[in-house]
Amino acid sequence: MVSSKGLTGADDSLEASVKRLIAKGKERGYLTYEEMNDDLPDEAVSPDKLDSL
Repeated sequence: MVSSKGLTGADDSLEASVKRLIAKGKERGYLTYEEMNDDLPDEAVSPDKLDSL
């Protein structure tokens, strides 16, 4: 299913994960690689995919 932004459910989930990580990073001032690896799916870690968010 495609949302009004043109994103699929998987993209919506990825976008939500990225937003949570950004909020956590802003609050604490840093993120660890472990936190990013735990929260982001393996296929989301490509630079092109992250740039599209």
